[in-house]
Amino acid sequence: MSKLYGFTDINKRRLDQYVNPDGIIWNGHDLDEEILGLKTLTAEGREDYTRSITSTDRVGDGQSFRRSKVESREIVINFYLDTRNSDELNLALRLLNNTLQGNEQQFSFHDEQEYFFIGTVTEVVLDDVGRYNPKGHFTITLTDPFKYSFSKEFKSTNTKPSSWVIPDAELIYEGKVMKLTTAALPAAHKKLVATLYRAGVAVAKVEYDTVQAGVQIINFDQKKVFSNNANWNSHLEFTSNFSSWKILQWDSIEVVVDGAKIDYTLEYEVRYL
Repeated sequence: MSKLYGFTDINKRRLDQYVNPDGIIWNGHDLDEEILGLKTLTAEGREDYTRSITSTDRVGDGQSFRRSKVESREIVINFYLDTRNSDELNLALRLLNNTLQGNEQQFSFHDEQEYFFIGTVTEVVLDDVGRYNPKGHFTITLTDPFKYSFSKEFKSTNTKPSSWVIPDAELIYEGKVMKLTTAALPAAHKKLVATLYRAGVAVAKVEYDTVQAGVQIINFDQKKVFSNNANWNSHLEFTSNFSSWKILQWDSIEVVVDGAKIDYTLEYEVRYL
């Protein structure tokens, strides 16, 4: 039983073993590997999206565009259960239903394991009721319609001012900054200021005082700063804003201690349609 319901190391597959590109890894579980007899057939809607437009009527012809947004969407996984009797079928369905539980779960596909989606299974249906080897499908609803990269990294070089500009061409949609880690400071300083610029205009800032020698970390997910491994939130300035740190290509980030720029490493994620 544990073999059917444990985590699978997908890197241990034989090189000559066929891997279905639409096979799904749901919350760490490779369904084609772990569910008895399950074979993914197709995944519908992986690249589909719908954009709605809000507009107002004009006095003359047509309408005036106000804004648009990408709507939530669905991905449908079609599968086949290759079981031989009712016991195997019931076991497979129980494992499948148990594995697919949970709201807003992370999942990936075999051919794009460097990316992930967030979704909730809202429907599981058997299309051939009464057979031991039925076809079926389950529907994943994505209230967040985007696909995300796992953490990417950007490093600045203080000797090259252009290195503070983020050149990532995949940042078409705003990507979330996760963590900023500075080079180790040889001595204590009065203040650290990290600033995000877009088209030369400051759009977000984190700053704190009484900076200790050593590495400085701004963790945007945790909304915390660390000076030489110590939690330094009590030294934050009221102007600091963690939630506004979303980056696009050609944005720039500068980290300054007592007027001097220092190097840093940035961890961020990219989102795609």
